[in-house]
Amino acid sequence: MTHFMIDVETTGLNPGVNHITSCAIVSFELETGLYGEDFFHERLRTDFGSRARNADTIGWRNQHGMDKAEADLAIRDSVQITIKTINDFLFRNSSEDVPIVWAKPAHFDIAFLESYFREVNLRIPWSHRNVRDLATYLMAAGHDLTELYDEIEFSGDPHNALHDCHYQILLANLGYQSLHKN
Repeated sequence: MTHFMIDVETTGLNPGVNHITSCAIVSFELETGLYGEDFFHERLRTDFGSRARNADTIGWRNQHGMDKAEADLAIRDSVQITIKTINDFLFRNSSEDVPIVWAKPAHFDIAFLESYFREVNLRIPWSHRNVRDLATYLMAAGHDLTELYDEIEFSGDPHNALHDCHYQILLANLGYQSLHKN
């Protein structure tokens, strides 16, 4: 598969300052919306580097039971190992030399992961030319995002990174179908 949907949950909104608490990556085919058999979904250690927790975000996470929801996810001994595992996952599952990564919005999820790759001194496994922003894609396909989110039912737990990826893949395929009808 060529395309990968990425979703992260965090302790704040600043990729260079705040932690990723969980990350999901699902390979998929844009044309069909089919998922790959393998996926990545893990919790990340939050004792990494000099990163911080944003008090407002932590309050929101507590209010929505985020820590409890992420408690059952696997967690590795170090963030370095987790980022290396993400790198390996992308290359093991990509049918291309350079994977195409998607997120909603790309400037958030992708920026967080890129900051982690830089911090552990690993080359970012995708090219800036292969980053896709789902919201922009859907708007270019003629969709009103507010209406679309109301029309297409979300299945699963909100802010569960894996469930968010599955929903976003459904939306990406809908955008593809809209652009390629006739």
